[in-house]
Amino acid sequence: MGTVTLTQDDFDKARLIALRRNEWASMNAEQSTWGGTYRHPLEIDILGTCGEMALMRFLGSSSVPTYDPALRKNPDVGPFDVRTTAVSAGCLIMRQRDAVDRYHVLVVQLDRLRYRIAGYCHGSIRHSKEIHQYERGDPIAWFIPQAKLLPAEELHDLYMDAQLEAYLADLGREARDGQAVSE
Repeated sequence: MGTVTLTQDDFDKARLIALRRNEWASMNAEQSTWGGTYRHPLEIDILGTCGEMALMRFLGSSSVPTYDPALRKNPDVGPFDVRTTAVSAGCLIMRQRDAVDRYHVLVVQLDRLRYRIAGYCHGSIRHSKEIHQYERGDPIAWFIPQAKLLPAEELHDLYMDAQLEAYLADLGREARDGQAVSE
C-alpha cells in the first residue's frame, strides 16, 4: 500500500477546488448526499478532493483535480473513481449511482497531509456473493472491506493503459478529422 504526503500547496489547491465544487452544487440547488454526519459538508468535499490529489501523486501525475461541473460525471482520476475516508479501517462505499463499469479506489487519510492508497476494486464487485448490500438510509450502499480490495500497486499499470488508450483515441480522431497526427 502506498503512502503519499501532500504538500501544503496541494492541500490549499484541494481546499479551493472543494470550495468551488461546493459553491457550484449550492448554486444549482443540488442536494448534498453527505448529510450532516461529519462536521460541515465542505470538510467532506475537502477530504475527497485531497484523496483525489493523493491518488494523482501516487500515480506520478502532477495535475490537479477538476472543479469543472461539466466533467462531474467523469471518473475522478484517469479511469478511477476515488473514495476517501478518515477511518483507518474504513470500507470503500459504493452507492447505486456509482458506475458499475469503472474502477473504484479507496484512499485513507492518515493525517491532514498524509494518505494511504488502500486498494481498488471494479464496480462489478457489488454483485459478488461476498459483498453485502446494506440499506443504511437512502440510497442503498455496498461496503467493501479493505481486505477485499486489490493491491494499490496494480493501479500504475491500469492508469498507464488508460493513458495510452486515450492517446491512441486522440490520434485516431486527429487522423479521421484530417488533422496532423501529433508526435
